[in-house]
Order: sequence, then C-alpha cells, then structure tokens
Amino acid sequence: MDDPAISISQSLVRALWLVDNHLVDCATPSPREHDPRTVEAAWRLALRIRLEALGLRDDVTIDQAVSRFLRFTPSLLANVNRLCEALFERHHGLPVMCSEPLCRRVARVIDPDVLVCLYPGLALPPDERFDWAAVPLRHNSRTVQLLRDASVDTHIHLGGALPPLYYWLALMGGEVSLDTLVVLPSARRQTAPFPEWRLAVMDAIWLRLQLARRLQAMQGPASGQRLFPHLPPAEQWKLPDKTPDSPAAVRDTALRLSAPSRRFAQQFDHRGPFSDPLRTHRAPHARVHYAEGERRLLYHLGSYLRLQPSTGPQKSAQAEVADELLRYLRVRNAFHSLLVHDNGTDGLFRFREPMQRRGFVNGRRRSGRSARSRRRFRRFMFRIERNRMATALDAALLSHFDGTGLGPHRPHRRIEMRVSVTKGTALLPTIHAWLKGFADHLQPGWDRRPSLFAIPAVPRTTISRSQLGLVFHAHKSGDERKGRADAATLARADANRLWGVLKDYPHLRRFITGFDAAGRERLTPPRDFGAAFGHLLERQCAHRARPGEEPVRLGWTFHVGEDLSDFLTGLRHVDEAATLLVRGAGRLGHALVLGDDPQRFYDRRRGETEPSIGTHLLDLVWAWGRLMDAGCGDQCPWLEERILRLVQERRRTQGEKGASPNIGGCFRSMGLTAPAMRVASEAKLLAELTFAGDARESIPIRPEPHWIDLLRRLQALLQERLARFELCVEVCPTSNVLVAGFDAYEQLPYRSLVDAGLAVSINTDNPGLFMTSLPAEFAALHQVLIGSMSHRRALEWLAARRFDADQSTFVGHHVPTGENALAAIARM
Repeated sequence: MDDPAISISQSLVRALWLVDNHLVDCATPSPREHDPRTVEAAWRLALRIRLEALGLRDDVTIDQAVSRFLRFTPSLLANVNRLCEALFERHHGLPVMCSEPLCRRVARVIDPDVLVCLYPGLALPPDERFDWAAVPLRHNSRTVQLLRDASVDTHIHLGGALPPLYYWLALMGGEVSLDTLVVLPSARRQTAPFPEWRLAVMDAIWLRLQLARRLQAMQGPASGQRLFPHLPPAEQWKLPDKTPDSPAAVRDTALRLSAPSRRFAQQFDHRGPFSDPLRTHRAPHARVHYAEGERRLLYHLGSYLRLQPSTGPQKSAQAEVADELLRYLRVRNAFHSLLVHDNGTDGLFRFREPMQRRGFVNGRRRSGRSARSRRRFRRFMFRIERNRMATALDAALLSHFDGTGLGPHRPHRRIEMRVSVTKGTALLPTIHAWLKGFADHLQPGWDRRPSLFAIPAVPRTTISRSQLGLVFHAHKSGDERKGRADAATLARADANRLWGVLKDYPHLRRFITGFDAAGRERLTPPRDFGAAFGHLLERQCAHRARPGEEPVRLGWTFHVGEDLSDFLTGLRHVDEAATLLVRGAGRLGHALVLGDDPQRFYDRRRGETEPSIGTHLLDLVWAWGRLMDAGCGDQCPWLEERILRLVQERRRTQGEKGASPNIGGCFRSMGLTAPAMRVASEAKLLAELTFAGDARESIPIRPEPHWIDLLRRLQALLQERLARFELCVEVCPTSNVLVAGFDAYEQLPYRSLVDAGLAVSINTDNPGLFMTSLPAEFAALHQVLIGSMSHRRALEWLAARRFDADQSTFVGHHVPTGENALAAIARM
C-alpha cells in the first residue's frame, strides 16, 4: 500500500507543474532565466517553502518532492490523467473530488474546474449546458437528504462566495481593463510585479482566442459555428499573427469579438456576468452558465488532443495546441492561486489579501475622468454587483443541490448574505442592484434545448422558493495605519448610513435583516464597536413604523473567537461580544475558543503567545471579575498580584508613581454585569488601572499547568453563562480549518460546544474563497462523526445543527419568498 504522504507530495508536484509559479512567487526563477545553477537553487528554496505551506512537514518527503519537480517533464494530458486519477471519481457522469486532505490542498494550487473539463473519458451529451458546480465536491447522499427540503446558511460573504473562475472570465471577455490587475501583486507574498501580471494575462487572452480559432478551424466551419455561435468565421477575425504589444489592443480584440454576446445579454440575459465571446445564447432568457464558453473550449480541446496519435503535420499541430493550452492553463492557475485562501496560513493575517484582490473588477478610479465616463463606470459597477449577487445565489442554492432548485419540488432555501456598507452615495443603488440580482436568481427563465435539432426553448414556470436577507457588516480592520479609533469611527459612520436607508426607504426593511462586524480580529476589540451597535439598537427600539410600513427588524451577530492573540483574550472578547453587542439574543461568528482545548491551542502556536500588555491586563481583570462573580476566589489573589506587578513594572519604567490599581472599578467599568448603551473603550479601562506606558508592547505568555487550569475553569464558566442566553454559534468547518490553525476536521471543537448546551449552526463563510459548499460541509462533519458514533446518531446530530440554524436565522416569515419577492422587487 502506498504511503499517503508520498501520494500527496506527488500530486502536489503535478499540480505545481500546471502553474506559472513565478507569478505566484517571484522567488521562483523566471522562464527567461538561463543559468542552470541559479535556476536550481532558486527552485529548491521556493518549492520547499511552498510545499511546507501546503501542509507537508517531513523534510525527506519535501526534498524528494523538490527533486521530482526539477526532473518532471511529462506531457500535458499524461499529467492531467494522473491528477484526475488521484483526485476524482465519477458521479452521475461528472467527476467529483473524493480524497481528503489531498483535494483541499490541490484545490489551492490549481483550479479543479480545469481538471473536470479535461477529465479522461468524459463523455457529455450534445446539448450539455456546462453548468456544474465550480467546486466539484463529493456530497454524502445521506447528508444531502437532510438539506433536500430546506437549507439555511446564515454566514456567507458576497465577496468570497464566487470562485476565481468568475473573476478570470471578467478579464477574458475584455470588459475589465488589464490595468485593474495592479491589485494582484502583494509585497507580503512576494508575488510577481504588476507589469509581469499584465503581460501574462494579456498573453492568456490571446492564447484563449487563438485556441478557439484553431478549434473552430479543426472542427470545420459548420461544427465550429455550433461550438461558438457568436464568433465570426476564422477568416473574418483579422487578428495579427503575433501577440499585440499593447494590452489595450488585446482587450479591444476581446471586446470586439464578444460584441454579439454582449448585445444578446443586454437584450435578454441579465444573468450573464460578463460578455464572453465563447458563450452561447441559443434562446431568449435561457439560463446560460457564466463559464459555459470556457468549459466548452477546454472540453473540446481535451477531446481533440486525445485522438489517436498521428504523424506528419497533424501531429505537429497537436503538439502546438498542447503547448498553447499548457501556457494558458498555467496563467489561469496562477490567478486561481492568488484568489483562494492559501492552505497552512494560520489566522486572518492573509485573509484580507485575496478578498481585496477580488475587488479588482471594480476598476481603478482616476481623478481625470469626465462626468460621462464616471456615469458609465457607475453603471458598470451596479451591473457587476447585480451579476455577482445572482451568480452567488445560483452557485450556493442551485448547483450544489443536484439541481433541486429548478425542479417541481421547490425546496425552501434561506440564505443571509454578508455585504459591506458602500461608501458615499452608492449605497442605495447598490442595494437595489443586489435585489435585482436576487430577482434574476428567482426568475423562472427558459429550459434550453439543443439548437442542433431546431427544438425551441421551453418555458420553465417554477420559481425558486429562496429567501434572501442582507446582513451589513462593518470592517474591523478599516485602515490599519490609522489604528483602532479609526475602525470605531468608520463603524459608527457605517451604522449611520445604514440607519438612514432603513428610515427613509421602508420598502428595503424586509430584505435588510442584520448588522455584523468582520475582519482581522486582532486589530479591533469588540467593545470598540459598542457605539455602532448601540446606535442602531437605540434607534430601532425608538422607531415606530407608520401604518402599512414594515418595522425595522435587525438581528445582531459578531465575528469573534477565531483568530486569537491569546486564549484568555479570546474568552474575554466572546463575553464582551455576547454581552455588549449581541446582548444575549443573536449569533456569534465562529467563537471556537468556547470549545477548543487550551493546551492544544498553545501547542498549535509552538507553546507561546505574545498579546499586547494592555490587552493582557484587561484579560486578567476580566478573569478576576468573572471568578469573583462565580464564587471561585481561590485564583483571585494570584491574579491580583500579577496585575499589580505588571502595572508597577511599567510605572517604574516610565518613572511615574500613582495609586494602586482599582481592579474592581475597572471590571465594573467593563459593563459586563449591567450592560449600558455606552460602552467604555479599552483606553479608559486601562486608565482606571492607572496603567502607564505603551499598551501595545507585547508580553510573552507560556502555558504553565496552573495557567491551563485557570483557562479551563473560565471557559466552563463562560459556557455555562452563554448557554442560558438565546445565542447561536455560527461555525464554518472549512474556514475554521484554514483560518484557525486546525490540521483536520477531526480537531474542530464543535461537539464540545454542543455538549455545553450551546446552539450551533453549520455554514460556508466564503465558499468560493475556501472551495466548499453547504452540502460539502455537512458531508465533512458526517465523516468525522461516524468515527465515534453510529450513522444514525451522526445524522441526528447534523439534523439538530440544521434545526439550530433554522431557529437562529434573521430571515423570518416577513422576508418575501418566490413570487412575493419578485413582486416586491418589481415595485421598487
């Protein structure tokens, strides 16, 4: 039997061979580098770092993988065949990823959709719609049955809901300027600079068009026209023989060739995100998948290259096509690698980078634009937001459920989409664009039949029974250079803008269901958002709707307890978020610190953490206060002594004197015993302790046995307290594995949360960013549960999580469904 580690390393080598690694990491040698010794040394170092980030830990295995990569010279199809053999199995005629943790690692190196299109032996019918899920994951049939009649996803972000393929096609159609790629390079990640990315994507656009032209010529005029109906014959393309030197020339060529597709989309199909010259539109209002043209191209190229080997000119033509296809796939996979969350990265340190890169389709604002250009840009932006929402809902609610959303069964799907509060005057039209995208998702449309046999499209009258709630979130990070005060100020401004929309536009209240704060957890503590949450809560309580108007129904949730500077800090932040912001009747995002084991937490961080001294002092005060309230005062003298020692040491360093720290007064000022509308900041709490010095100075925390015992006692007290509240913890398995530093799904502490009496719901977070789906999350947890319990008990446990989601969602009966939602949006 093969060693699983060797199998994983071999598959990673094959995957890395399909990537332009120099674009992802400029430490890898450029293809223009010719010195063999320099090339090999650079490759060895860069590949070693990359393989460690992908989860390989054994030095011998890594060295073997690096040496194998340097000697690796397979053909394109041979390499793809071996990867498909390791990753996929056939299900209903389509390949699905079936091997963990191999799939999770490979999917962050290359786009699995490429392998699906090039899968050996894939035989698709002539009327294939190429509309399978962009993340081809295997779903457990039993867990899918749990979600068949209804599903609830209360934690999904619009910015991370779509896969990189969606954004790639925005470039390939020419609608997004190549200058927007300036956001892709990252100095922190040491990616290739912007000029190299622009040249590489420009070459990929050209190669894609060239491959389509070759395929059309090889298939003959008639059959080629059936493959890409909107493309003119090859002799009418008027393309130069070589790649144009100007990126604008390449973009203009793509725009010119996609003009028929764009005109059709503007007239009939608003669901098409971008005008792709390879997409087909065979009937008005036909639901055409955004990647249909791309998948059709790759599928037929794979079929052509798998023909019997020939001799002479035809063999030379096949080799040339294979070379061009490999160059194209390497750029596309490099783009994919940058827009997914890289495996092995602990915390949210790099989380915002791929999220920010996904905003490149918004374009670059230039101060010299004319008024007409600015208006055109705004229209383009609102169309993108509409398309993003429609495509994200289609991907989350249709594709992953075996098409049940399109059939007569009409299952009930509820989803809460996290969106940002748009700056300036664009908030209201952006909300309308999102709701129009929801209407596009609900529209029945037409079932497309093959035009090859001249069968007309058949109207589909079934409307999806989907409910959409918009949960607006403030950003914790804001501008990192401006500090915490700026994040709090921005959150208050976001709350003001959101309340202005709710007050002045009552027709939007049925769709705006909640308020949240998300981002890098370590930058801003929960109490800094007290003003924003309190502002909205106070106005919602005081607001009286007019007769015939919908009342304001905002729910409260908060991201907390996932990316921690220290375990005790995480416990305090969860308590503050539940008491001061959510106020005991809402949801907490992730909150893994409530169920995680403190010793394993420090083991994952190599036995030490370094929070800031100001944060650590407040952690100690919180621990002292909670133990005193619970009547567990045996640890309090040690806590008081540590607080006093830390404060006095900093005073001596600053040369200052003062009164003894008022620990009791500081804890009362935290507002955790009698919550008020106004929440004290951490700076005021430190002043209560008479702390002097730089509160941002780090202090090492080492997990001594008495420290671990203290944390476990505080965790049990907090679990018992929160279990009495109407709280639900939103967990996202794949996201928690990647962001919170767990090595596998088996280590996730969900059962501890449930055993403590807390409600827990299962969600996806960012399915396009983490390459997952709601059925896949249920299937992954089911696989973990059956290792320690019976199949029936595992299904009962998962059914209880579905019940928790149903009870905790902000999308209630007041949110319109199906025909009612279409009518409400039409009245806007």
